Amino acid sequence: NFEKVRKETEVGFLGVARYNPLLAAQRYFESFGVKAHSLEGLTVLPPHNATLIIPSARYEMGGGEAQRLRRWVEAGGHLVVVPSAAFDEEYERSDLFLDPLGIQVKAIEDPESSGLVDVDWPGSTDFMTMAIDAYVRLDASQSKAKVLLELADEDGAYLVRLAVGRGVGTVLSDANF
Repeated sequence: NFEKVRKETEVGFLGVARYNPLLAAQRYFESFGVKAHSLEGLTVLPPHNATLIIPSARYEMGGGEAQRLRRWVEAGGHLVVVPSAAFDEEYERSDLFLDPLGIQVKAIEDPESSGLVDVDWPGSTDFMTMAIDAYVRLDASQSKAKVLLELADEDGAYLVRLAVGRGVGTVLSDANF
């Protein structure tokens, strides 16, 4: 009445990988001897010579937390973030960290690119192809901070790196590349 059948079933990530979307990046850095670890919240910020990556939209971040994060970057930290602005006018939100820096988000209705972009990274001997959200770009034209690097196409920037005090802020239009 029964027949034994082998069937593969996708179960998703297991263990720590289920809760840490940057675990692969963490392990990659550790393989080069770079100390890397994940933080639960921002109650304690890393040392000023560290890089902090916040891949989420930071909707829950209040003004005090944004100021504390800004002071950390100004003291020498390197912060990598994505914008927290929503694109539907009904749900438009301000970004308490990026707005004072003059970084704006713009929605692209009819993008020139399909989402695949050839990146000619400065100092590299070759280029890489990166998948990005084709409908979101950054605008640093109103930036009061000094732009150190801007990777862009006809529709706008998808990566902006700028000086913030003694530190550096890197803003990605999308963290799913």
